[in-house]
Amino acid sequence: MLPKKPLGFTTLNPDNTNDNESLLGLPKENDWILNSFAFDPSFIRDYISYELARKMGNYASRGEFCELVLNGEYQGLYLLQEKLKVDGDRVNIKKLDPTDQSEPEITGGYIIKCDKNTGGDSVAWSDFTNTGVDANYIHDNPNPTEITSTQSDYIRGVFISLNTAARQSNANIKTGYPSVIDIPSFVDFILLNEFASNVDAYQFSTYFHKDRNGKLRAGPIWDFNLTYGMDAFSNRSRSSVWQFTNGDNEGSPFWKNLFENPEFNCYLAKRWSELSQNGEILHTGTIHNRIDELSEMLSEAAERNNNKWEGQRSLYLYEEVSHSKGVDDVKSFMDRRTNWLNEQLVVSGNCEFPTLPNLVISKIHYNPIDTIDYLGEDLEYIEITNNSDKEVDVTGYYFRELGFTYSFPNDTKLASDQKIILASNTEAYSSHYGFAPFGEFGRGLSNKSEKLELVDAFGNVVDFVEYQDSGLWPIDADGTGSHLELIDLNTDNNIGSNWKATKNSLSAANYNYASENKLVVFPNPAHEYVYISSSNKTVKQYELYDWSGRLILKSDVHSNNFKVNTTAISANTYILKIKFNDGTTDHSKLIVQ
Repeated sequence: MLPKKPLGFTTLNPDNTNDNESLLGLPKENDWILNSFAFDPSFIRDYISYELARKMGNYASRGEFCELVLNGEYQGLYLLQEKLKVDGDRVNIKKLDPTDQSEPEITGGYIIKCDKNTGGDSVAWSDFTNTGVDANYIHDNPNPTEITSTQSDYIRGVFISLNTAARQSNANIKTGYPSVIDIPSFVDFILLNEFASNVDAYQFSTYFHKDRNGKLRAGPIWDFNLTYGMDAFSNRSRSSVWQFTNGDNEGSPFWKNLFENPEFNCYLAKRWSELSQNGEILHTGTIHNRIDELSEMLSEAAERNNNKWEGQRSLYLYEEVSHSKGVDDVKSFMDRRTNWLNEQLVVSGNCEFPTLPNLVISKIHYNPIDTIDYLGEDLEYIEITNNSDKEVDVTGYYFRELGFTYSFPNDTKLASDQKIILASNTEAYSSHYGFAPFGEFGRGLSNKSEKLELVDAFGNVVDFVEYQDSGLWPIDADGTGSHLELIDLNTDNNIGSNWKATKNSLSAANYNYASENKLVVFPNPAHEYVYISSSNKTVKQYELYDWSGRLILKSDVHSNNFKVNTTAISANTYILKIKFNDGTTDHSKLIVQ
């Protein structure tokens, strides 16, 4: 609608194949956006919002200011940005393949958005909202022409589960919204959009992503031009409203329902209190100083831009606002908005947080060498130690940083001083080391650097390590056969000098996962596959019987961890009989849906 156009472009080779390039110092890629600052006389609304998101620990599109000359004609001031897409340096999730039709492959990764379908993309489904304006969900990656109906149904089921749990105010870590969503990403998404009073939030330009075996995450944030008091169409970006209850653009009901849930609201208020303190990321004084830096840098380019588009910068603004006034308006709005949010988001006396256990990431084998039988990447593992004198229930615990995924099964408990191994490939690990790991993680470990963030079901950080293959981190653990080992469990394991490289062989005697064997059968009810894990006994054979005693399935496995395809089994309740190599047996009820 505006004469100054936003643009997208792809960097290409001479033969028109995609060419990954680093533009203006940004990480290499081939898909780019030129943001034209529609309706924004300050030129900083998008930039400062994305920068705040990154400072809060979330990925957001990186950008650099530039002036554009297109085919010899000056076009004005723009922001070169990363297009949102699946990429190791952007949205770092596993890319879904059309053949991924069952668990665990079908669980991710996805990018989906709630948005207008002005680009002609088909709407996957719609949520009925309180205002009667549908919230339309559109697949972004895989796109609508590539995603299969089974995959679309799966991801819709995730949102149905979220809507149901949020409507019921169900905060149970096994069955409620904590089992579906990554709470920190939803908290930060709400805070950023509400701090900016973004009129498009929740209804339009609202992205979600989900990694394989991971939880649904809100974001990355996008499209912050109608924010901080600026609304080119009506007066919706106000300092004293919640955008999820403000007129037409309220989005799916789960946003409001989450806000009204006491546990979720507790985390929202606590996070706001932390971030808005003096000197912190969302403190207005801190942001104002950054805005002043940007404003000074942009002043000459802004004048050239406004001269180029004088008289036609916007079809909807009642007056053409100068760059300096536009900046002052943003800062003034932030002050008013902060005062209102301080009144609304109050940490009450009932807002309590759990005492976190002393679980320690104590070994990391991120770059094993290849063997005759296995590639090094199949022999990766990490060790976790319960460095306390108490048993810890890790139901709902998971690793939340993208790039490394693992979630503990329900009702899993770690005994005092117990050590467990999580491996990248159960079969390879078991064959190489002679005993099964506790569990299998997804995505693998980087040979350079990886953030390992172990959190509880609500996202409270239990332990965090960001290892490196350089600096103070032992270089002998990088592809020489050694692994990283924490020297002292009571030291900070995020400091490289507190680790050593060791080639000691792992022994099953050090990983007695339970004094009694623990049999885990999940998911139960099962849909297409059921995963069976035995903590310290090898399963020789399994048998599946119906309630009349008729044998349905039987197979030899000789493994501690395996999966059973249930697609050919009628929906019913069965008895699963497990026979171990030591001659003992175990039984479990299995529901197939």
